[in-house]
Amino acid sequence: MNDIQNNINHENIDATFLHLALSLADDYIGVFYVNIFDNSYVEYGVSGGKKELTVLSSGDDFFGDTISNCRRLVYPKDQEIFLKRFNKEVMLNALYAGESFTLNYRLVERGEPVYYNLKTIKSINDPQHVIIGIRNVDKEMKYQESLADSSATYNRIASALADRYEVIYYVDIETDAYNEYSSSEKYTQLKVGNHGDDFWADTQKNMKNSIFEEDYPMMSEAMRKARVLNRLERSAVFSITYRLKIGGSAEYVNLRAVQTEDKKHLVIAVSNIDESIKAEKEMREALGTAMEQANRDELTGVKSKRAYVNDINKLEDDVTVGVVTEYALGVFDVNNLKMINDTLGHNAGDEFIRDACHMICKTFKHSPIYRVGGDEFVAILKGHDYAIRDSLLDELKTQILENMDMGLVTLAGGIATYKASDGDTTTQVFNRADAEMYEHKKYLKTLE
Repeated sequence: MNDIQNNINHENIDATFLHLALSLADDYIGVFYVNIFDNSYVEYGVSGGKKELTVLSSGDDFFGDTISNCRRLVYPKDQEIFLKRFNKEVMLNALYAGESFTLNYRLVERGEPVYYNLKTIKSINDPQHVIIGIRNVDKEMKYQESLADSSATYNRIASALADRYEVIYYVDIETDAYNEYSSSEKYTQLKVGNHGDDFWADTQKNMKNSIFEEDYPMMSEAMRKARVLNRLERSAVFSITYRLKIGGSAEYVNLRAVQTEDKKHLVIAVSNIDESIKAEKEMREALGTAMEQANRDELTGVKSKRAYVNDINKLEDDVTVGVVTEYALGVFDVNNLKMINDTLGHNAGDEFIRDACHMICKTFKHSPIYRVGGDEFVAILKGHDYAIRDSLLDELKTQILENMDMGLVTLAGGIATYKASDGDTTTQVFNRADAEMYEHKKYLKTLE
């Protein structure tokens, strides 16, 4: 052993190898110098602050000793693959082909598997020898395993979502940068990139060509950053249904947006619901008569309370996404119905209700009218009727006074306007209109 050690800096090891061994000492825990003709070897390590090369062991049969050491030190699950890959024939074939030979495996340290890397190169000035370095790569390998686990987890999630979502966007709320994940050929035809720096600007640009024309104005307003974030402040999910132009036809899709737990990102997923929407449409058409009857008041022919609930909910959604920015509600109540029923009978009372309904419909010609109770009606005013709502209400009140003089049907009415600046809900607008109606009713009582 001493003889070998004394010859380290001489003919046994070329100067280039010595330099490399010393420079790699921080990374390599051991270096073997192996004679490929007689299999003899010397194992070197580094000791001292000056990184002096020191002989750790030596032997006459490197490959034989490797088998013994493998059974003793290598992690049991890696032993067979280690012995199969790390043998003299395989190693030399790689070296003669001009390649280095490398192998990752695990040793058992304190009862736990630890990753190491074995690398073999030919000695630069000595064709009889090869140099084998052993390096601890545990941190690197376990980091790669964690990345692989994360990637596998993502792939499982993506596979699970693939059947439901056509495309998923991951958007940085602060920078607006985004990544797009899609496995759908339909969506790749839309030419939306896999990554971008401004999701909102790119969305507005892409929508011009991809959104069905009738739905574009709604989506252009709805898919603005401030609107989406404002909606998410009030609700856990932002959801909107629209149509995309795909393959020359329009297909219904649903977009859902949620914030991540740290509030720093949005996850926006688009699912194709075309089949379910069209199946529902076919069902509605098949049940068209029954549905129409359910949404119509049998006595007056105007819309029913059920229709009012549906329409007022849709109005609330349209206001939220900016499709509707102004509207008013008119609330009307028939006067003296109970007296008519008690004195003239219910048939006369029904006729009284029909006459009152006719007055409302004649005045608000461009607005849907709903019978929401026995003697209560509501009008949703938008567009033309909204613009002249005050004059229309005055017209109705004039007709009511004329009817009072002639002993005909009378009713009380009030109108309230949606105030966006106050964050109005439809319920708040209705309550104000209802209060106005009761003030009018009190006034009419003073005239009887």
